Amino acid sequence: MISYEVCKCPLSWKAPLFSSGGDRTGFISVHKFVAKWRKTLQTCHGDVSTILDLLAKPGCNFLEQEDLIPFPQIKLYTILRSIEN
Repeated sequence: MISYEVCKCPLSWKAPLFSSGGDRTGFISVHKFVAKWRKTLQTCHGDVSTILDLLAKPGCNFLEQEDLIPFPQIKLYTILRSIEN
């Protein structure tokens, strides 16, 4: 079982972390997760670029409104606050 703690991410990143490489249902195979996390670690060098990579569609380097739909406003606020601190 993979945990967000192993990835050294804040709790508020849990949903984006596990939906980023999957089908946005919150479930992802171990193989897809490891491949996505390795790519993220190689290409993202800070919290902002990491969360952008996790929230954006695969292959995109920007967010669209539909990328934010799975995450309630309060959850997004918590994610963004974790980046500030």
